[in-house]
Amino acid sequence: MCQCISELDELVVTNTIPLSPAAQALGRIRQLDMSPLIAESDR
Repeated sequence: MCQCISELDELVVTNTIPLSPAAQALGRIRQLDMSPLIAESDR
């Protein structure tokens, strides 16, 4: 795990590409579910 010091409090990404286990373990990455938006655009 990275012990880097960052000015970022949180990184927000979409779930269109799965996060690696290492990225999931960081705790500063929040993944937004895109399925409702994609489903609505298909209507």
